[in-house]
This record gives sequence, structure tokens and C-alpha cells, in this order.
Amino acid sequence: MSYAKVTIDQIRAALPQEVPAGVAAIIRNYYDREPISFNTDWAGTMPMWGLTMWAKRGVPGALDYVRAWFEAHLARDPKLTDEELFKTYTGHRSRVVRGRQLPFTMYCGLFGLSSPCSELFKQTGDERARQVCIDVADAILHRARRNRFGQSAHDDHWEYDIPDACFFTVEPLMRAAAVEPERGWPYVELAKAQLRAYVDVFLNHTNGLCHTILGRDGVGKTFWCRAQGWMMWSFLAVLRGLPAGDATTDGFVRDLEFFADRVVRTVDGDGAIHAFANDPSSLQETSGTAMVAIALHESMRRGWLDREKYADVTRRMWNFCRRHITDDGGFEKVYYEWALPAELYVESSKTVKFGPHIGALLWLADEMTTI
Repeated sequence: MSYAKVTIDQIRAALPQEVPAGVAAIIRNYYDREPISFNTDWAGTMPMWGLTMWAKRGVPGALDYVRAWFEAHLARDPKLTDEELFKTYTGHRSRVVRGRQLPFTMYCGLFGLSSPCSELFKQTGDERARQVCIDVADAILHRARRNRFGQSAHDDHWEYDIPDACFFTVEPLMRAAAVEPERGWPYVELAKAQLRAYVDVFLNHTNGLCHTILGRDGVGKTFWCRAQGWMMWSFLAVLRGLPAGDATTDGFVRDLEFFADRVVRTVDGDGAIHAFANDPSSLQETSGTAMVAIALHESMRRGWLDREKYADVTRRMWNFCRRHITDDGGFEKVYYEWALPAELYVESSKTVKFGPHIGALLWLADEMTTI
């Protein structure tokens, strides 16, 4: 069914009853905008990834919309000059890579292209989408700048690194390995090495939380809400793709359990993680709460974490997020700034209807209703 003709009631009927009505409004809000208006930076790719999750579950129009987004960029982006491309992106300026299907840059947020493209390949068999995944992984493998700890850097120039860069490195590598299993082992090996490097630097072994940022003088002072989510998502990305019996699995699971145990201690009585996870006087925050809830739920579902230990707190986090989804498709109490302002302790809270935070919300609604 063409997404343009899908009604909000049809979307609502395809969603589990536990999912708030506002999620149907979120999806319809995307259908109401031209697909090309959403870029191939993470602000565009994360919601497209979220839509592919609901496409698998029968939401009408979702797959058509993501395909239209992909086709629109295939038709336009390769023809653009570097300067014209930069105007479509929101992330840090970096080298342009002219992939065999789509251009992207060496800013890690553009590596998020792999997520919706790998799902398009799985759901439609589109070899062009598969090639995007391979191109991104090859760029990470051969061209990404490394910092002094061997971590794949956030971009070509920035002097800091953040846990986001870990996720946007390991997730594309593991996705490429999944769509190219015969030659995917170097992607897996690099993903394992990157996760280990980021965990060893960013995970505080005193309070068990993830630091917000790494600078010239070492890790920063804050423990931002979404830093916890990005690092937990990085564990998911690697663990779900490791072959049976891999020697690194047990160590990663132990680190994940240590991390999860400390993060859930920061969850308040309402089910919220606060903007600064170790500071209950900071504002309650939804996107970081959603990210951690996703990670906990999938980890329990896959047997990496003890369901009896984490099920109740995960449910409370889901309920907190549900209460802050508006009927017209807004996600309330989102920390709208990013890591650098967070390290400077800038407070931020906003209701959003589009952007990467919506991708996390779509994933949360999918994960929390998956057995």
C-alpha cells in the first residue's frame, strides 16, 4: 500500500495495543513529508531504521516510505558536488567518500546509513542497499582516522571522541558482516577491537557509568544520559553478531552486566534516567531512558542479562517513556543538545517530532513489544 494513502487508523490497527496512540501519529507525520526532506545523516537514517522495524511487523506504508527515501537519495546525491552534499548534512565536516551507490563522509553519523540499508536488503533483496553497507564498512576499515587509543574517531578533525562514535562504528561493521558473511570476518574483528577500546576508556570502573566525552586531557567529568545508551547499544551491536563460542563473548557480557547494574541504580521512582545520570537533581530525560530500556530488554531476551533482575526496572522505564509520547506524535523531555554542551553541563529539554530521537522511540516501541 502506498504510504500516501495510509490513514492513521490503519497504522494504529497494525500496532500492538500496548503501544501508545502517539506512535501511529509519529509514523503518519513522516508519511506527510517528502522522503528526500530527510537526509542520510543520522537525523534521517535513524527514523528510517525505526520504520523498517515496523515494516517487518506489517505497518502499512512503512517499507514503501523507506524505499522512496532510498530511491530519492540514489537519484539525487551522487550528482551533488561535495559542497552541495555538505549542505544536506548536519554533522561535522569530513572527507567525502563516493560510494558505489551513495556518497557519505567520514563523520561517523553518516555511517548510520548501514542500518536502514541493511534492513532494506533483508526485506527486499535490493543489492544496491547491500552495497551501501559494504562501502561504509570498508571506509571504516581502511580510511577512518584513529585516536591515540586506537578508537575509530568521531570524524576527520574533532579533537574529542564520544560513545556515539563507538556505536556508529561497530553497528555498521557488524551489519556489513551479516550481509557479506564470506568476507565479513575483518569487520567482526575490528568491531570487537573497537568495542573493547571504547569500553576500556569510557566505562568508569568506580561508579560503573559511561563518561560523556574524551578530550586531550582524558575523559570528562559528566555522565550524560545518552552516553549510557550509546555504549549499551554498542554492546548489543557486537554481541548479537558474534559467532557461537567466540572468545570475547564472556568478557563483553561481564562488562555489560557490570554496566547495566550501575545504570539501573540511577533510575528514579518514575522510571526515568536523568539528563546527567549520576545527578538526580538534573532533569528527567526520555531519549536516554529509552535507549537503556532497549538495551536491557534485548539483553534479557537474548540471555545476556538476568530477566528476573532487570525486568521490573525496564518495564518502569518503558512506562515512563510511554507517558511522554503525545497523541500528535511528540516525544517530550528529550535532551536536545549533544555531548559537548552536556559536558559543559548545559540543561536542555524539548518535545520533538522528527530526528534521531524518534528513531530510538520507534525502536523502543518495537523492542518492548517483542517477546
